[in-house]
Amino acid sequence: MATIEREFYRSARGPAPTDEDTWRLVFDPRAMRLLVRHEWEAAGHNGVDEFEIAEFLAQDGAASTELSKSCLGGFPSRPKGRQGQKHPRASSSA
Repeated sequence: MATIEREFYRSARGPAPTDEDTWRLVFDPRAMRLLVRHEWEAAGHNGVDEFEIAEFLAQDGAASTELSKSCLGGFPSRPKGRQGQKHPRASSSA
């Protein structure tokens, strides 16, 4: 079974147009593992780092912020009010 990848952020790294950083959310179905892969390329060097999701989200930066927004931004907000509070029924007047 193939690894599933989804790019969620890209940024320029250096003066050349091809010098950039790319972050992807990666799911490996064989290992049942979800992680963030950071790949970078610049004149003279390139590399790859992989992070567990919690470790990545604990970092400050535009890429971790973007992952948080893309994962959590689509969920509807919870109704306001105290947890467990029942809403009164509409009373009918006869």
